[in-house]
Amino acid sequence: MARHPFRTPIRRSRRILTTGALTAAVLATTALPQAGAQPTPAPSGPNAVAGADAAVPSPDGNLGKGWRTSTDQLITSAGDETGFHIYRAQENKAFAWDTLSTLTAPLPEGGSWSGNLCVTGSGRYAVAVYAPTAAANRAEGVDAGGYAAVVDTTTGQARQIAGRVSLAYFAPACGAGERVLLSRYSGPEGRTTEVIAVDAETAKVTSTVRSEQQITNLAPSAQGDFGVADGSVVRIGSDGRTEKVAAPAGRVFTLNAAPDGGLDLLSAKEQRAVAEHWTPNGLTGLGDAPLDRLQLFRLGDGRNALVGETGGLKKGAEAPVALPAEKPVAALSQQGHLAAEDIQPAWVTRAVNFGAGMEADVPQVTARVRAMHSGARLTGTVTTNPSAPRLLTDAAGGAEQAPAAAAKAQTAQSLQSTALGDISSWGDVTGGPATANPAAEPNWSTPKCAVKRNDPNNQAMQPTPAMVQWAVDRAVTNSLDIQRPKDYLGTGQPAYSIQAMFPEPGIGPNKQKGLVPAQVLLGLVAQESNLSQATWHAVAGDAGNPLMGVYYGNDNLLRTAADAAANRTTPVAINYSKGDCGYGIAQITDGMAAADKTTWTPAQKTAIATDYAANIAAALQILENKWEIVRAAGLLPNGGDPRFIENWYLALWTYNSGFYQPGGDPSGYYGLGYRNNPSNPIYPSNRQGFLRASYGDAAKPANWPYQEKVLGWAERPQNDYTGKMAYVQPNFGYIHSLNLPSNYSLFCGPTNHCTPGTGCPALNSSCWYPGPAVSWIDNASDLNASTQKLAYSASDPEPAMVARYPKPDCTLPSGWDAANTSVVYTQFYPWKNAYGCNGDQEKGGKFTIRTGDNYSHAVYLAQIDLHQFGAGYGGRMYFTHVYSNNTGTQPQYYQYLTQAPQVPINISHRVVATWSPDLKVSGNRIFVHLPTHGAQVPNLSYLIYSGCGSNGLVPTVTKLDQSQTKTAGQGWFQLGDARMILCSGARVQVSNLVDGTDFSGPDIAFDAIAFTP
Repeated sequence: MARHPFRTPIRRSRRILTTGALTAAVLATTALPQAGAQPTPAPSGPNAVAGADAAVPSPDGNLGKGWRTSTDQLITSAGDETGFHIYRAQENKAFAWDTLSTLTAPLPEGGSWSGNLCVTGSGRYAVAVYAPTAAANRAEGVDAGGYAAVVDTTTGQARQIAGRVSLAYFAPACGAGERVLLSRYSGPEGRTTEVIAVDAETAKVTSTVRSEQQITNLAPSAQGDFGVADGSVVRIGSDGRTEKVAAPAGRVFTLNAAPDGGLDLLSAKEQRAVAEHWTPNGLTGLGDAPLDRLQLFRLGDGRNALVGETGGLKKGAEAPVALPAEKPVAALSQQGHLAAEDIQPAWVTRAVNFGAGMEADVPQVTARVRAMHSGARLTGTVTTNPSAPRLLTDAAGGAEQAPAAAAKAQTAQSLQSTALGDISSWGDVTGGPATANPAAEPNWSTPKCAVKRNDPNNQAMQPTPAMVQWAVDRAVTNSLDIQRPKDYLGTGQPAYSIQAMFPEPGIGPNKQKGLVPAQVLLGLVAQESNLSQATWHAVAGDAGNPLMGVYYGNDNLLRTAADAAANRTTPVAINYSKGDCGYGIAQITDGMAAADKTTWTPAQKTAIATDYAANIAAALQILENKWEIVRAAGLLPNGGDPRFIENWYLALWTYNSGFYQPGGDPSGYYGLGYRNNPSNPIYPSNRQGFLRASYGDAAKPANWPYQEKVLGWAERPQNDYTGKMAYVQPNFGYIHSLNLPSNYSLFCGPTNHCTPGTGCPALNSSCWYPGPAVSWIDNASDLNASTQKLAYSASDPEPAMVARYPKPDCTLPSGWDAANTSVVYTQFYPWKNAYGCNGDQEKGGKFTIRTGDNYSHAVYLAQIDLHQFGAGYGGRMYFTHVYSNNTGTQPQYYQYLTQAPQVPINISHRVVATWSPDLKVSGNRIFVHLPTHGAQVPNLSYLIYSGCGSNGLVPTVTKLDQSQTKTAGQGWFQLGDARMILCSGARVQVSNLVDGTDFSGPDIAFDAIAFTP
């Protein structure tokens, strides 16, 4: 079974970041970062222009005297954990940046957003294609895992256009007018293309054309819609058929409509970028430059600009504007006055996030720009405005729009919930709607994956980067002989030895052990999980759910694009059958389904899900197996010495997209899957090595095949939250970097029906690479190849946990009357935690969580954004997020009823928690325990039902500021000021639907509540 990737190598970071401006001093022009050295973080300086955000200093000199009346603007984008942000920098404001809009949706497991952007010919609209970064790391996500929205560049208003669109580097495609082309790929290797035409002014899809060819690099033009298929420039007919119009010099990586109705294009020929112009009369060559030194951008007036080494290019009326530049450019203003060389979100280098419940997110990007008038290169910071308009993405086709500072009519809604679903013991929320034909709907009730989410028996502890380095170093030296005690992390499992449970198989004819370079495995876990064994909400020292792949079968979104594809009227957010069951730091997938009884034992599955070191040992087994598959096929490169990191290129390729064995395909084909073939046109042919230009590459993971990303992280480590390298770099050869193939046609030839510059047009099993073996390093040695560097010896003990937060409280305050105190825990078994807390003697009552309602599918949806967490009293609590309590009809949830009721618009997110005590005395003070983190809601309403007579059915509403833990730390906080008389049936209740909140808000914690005299 082919290994499927999870996820972003980047993690969410919750931290307040400060605003800066471009450094007042003009930075000297510098070369690209030296290969093998870490990309240097951009310097930041004091606010050079008062009140501006990353404005260009000395604008008269840097921009020219006419800057105050200029209409030029830069529209660009960057994603982070709070959404995909659209930014605007106007020249008449010295190119100070502001936030136009944020496109977002709740991401239950955390993570970031990424995407692409183009601006229509009028400059009035920007069209964005965006998705969780995790989706961009999966073939299905790149092909059809994105959303599309139109953003008004004047007001910031955003409107959703479509779901299930491609995230490939060339999408979306804007032309001279308001017509924009999107793409969607399906079938084997993305062979079938849907070309989706959009009117940006109305934000409507105007046509969809289906072709049985892979068409890339779309370009809407006055003479029709164009693209690239089978290596040729083609015109796309209304019936999906294509007409070849030109044979470019090389493999096209940029294709734009030109003002004369023709096309401008750049293609890669060997190591040169070739510029050409096409009209119906044919192609005209415009010149060439080194492959990484020439780019093509659209300007706002319909013209194009060639940026980079332009000195040797032809001039003429049909030629694009030539703009010299010393470095590659990420974005260009509409009139070409400002070039953004790098737009780097602050979180892209960080391996350790700041966890649930930290300070409010204030996203920040580092902008490195060039003022084209003066040539000055400047660096500054931009802070995203959290009050900018936001679009809440709805994968089922709709979207909610929140204008900045818009007034909201709030309607009170009872917090009483009658939904099915009690998780007071453990496991997933259960129960569900009445349905006329449940067999016709997706599987939303029976998890596919073996280790259940929100199960207190299965909490993972988040390791530090040092612990990860140690486990990798011990594993690759066949010395991970660590004994875990009985009931490790509260799993209830017997004691086990990691190496005995997951013995290293060895490689080569003699099954030699200890040959996998540490940096190969470190790069793999960096790419797969960002060094995380537990959910991305957890920081080092936190316990929580194991990091899981697509557990719910829905890309971890609260609704799925498949609903729209199936024309399903009821949004369904869960289809367990489509879960990929990836677990932990290496996202181990194979064998982790509950139905698989042969690959791993139940004890091994538990260890893989909860123990980071056991997960690494299992990953080593799988990785060595992939090496052996490549070796058996005779495909090991460069002589096949496993000591050299570069020689693991094909094993990593196999780890992700698989090796198809002879005899498995009816047509007789076999070999390495085509998806990760570097010649695949889905990747830009002018790409540099992953992370070599900037850590900003990590925000665009769809642009590189899997093995290039893993080896990029091996070469340039992630940083921890302090800014230091999270793990050590390899021992490099004389080129001071990994010696990786730069010829992307190396695995393209007659054996896989692949032509350099064209790829494999068939996009089926005939494209699999069966051989021959290739080499890109002659006589590999320590001089021209890289070897591992270890940080720990085979006898070094496991590094001590350096937790970000204090351990959870395990005992009651000393002044309380413990004998008469009843504590309602958020778990049925208080001893089930990873910290050794045991409060069973003080347990006194029942905790219940209910979700949604009892009419509809909504009962299932809220559990996706409900998380167990190793904080709070007794070492375990839950948290979710608050949502707006506005009401309306939601007929998509109530198609089984004659008339849809008035319900909260966020009924699918509603979580109601209830604490019902077994009282020991009648007069009680009520204390809520709040954790160190995971509690952020100010003035949260707790409803207290006394249970005494008829008045006991009417709640007393008491406010509590959960966010006070930011300064006060964890502890017990009293509801009200006095004792209350409580009777049998008393309870405290709270909901995550609150007044005054737009969309997804801060964390709300469900921690223990104590009833004490």
